[in-house]
Amino acid sequence: MRTGTFLSLVSVITAVFGAAVLVSLFATNPTSIGPVGVTLWFVSLLIGLQGALTLLLYVRKRRKELEIGSQARLASAWRQGFLLALVVTIFLALSSLRQLGLRDVVLIVVLIGLVEFYFRSRR
Repeated sequence: MRTGTFLSLVSVITAVFGAAVLVSLFATNPTSIGPVGVTLWFVSLLIGLQGALTLLLYVRKRRKELEIGSQARLASAWRQGFLLALVVTIFLALSSLRQLGLRDVVLIVVLIGLVEFYFRSRR
């Protein structure tokens, strides 16, 4: 798939899921949507954040990293956007359950750092 087409698809998906998260944030509450709704809300948040971060990282990488190709830049932005969105979503989910502690924060950050290190070292 071409980079422009992929970025357009990511933009549309991000807008749809971001709007769904915002509407559900103001129109409902966790009690009314139940456990399945809360789970879907967190999944929507992950997808919306991942798309937004991917687009932001791609634009930043396009200006800074001129030596790598467009596909590699997009793959890197996609991976890093997913990892950052995953961290935020996990922290919010654990915080909403009142289960987030310092040890959890350190373990999650180290795990995400190791995953990013692994993918960067594979190049």
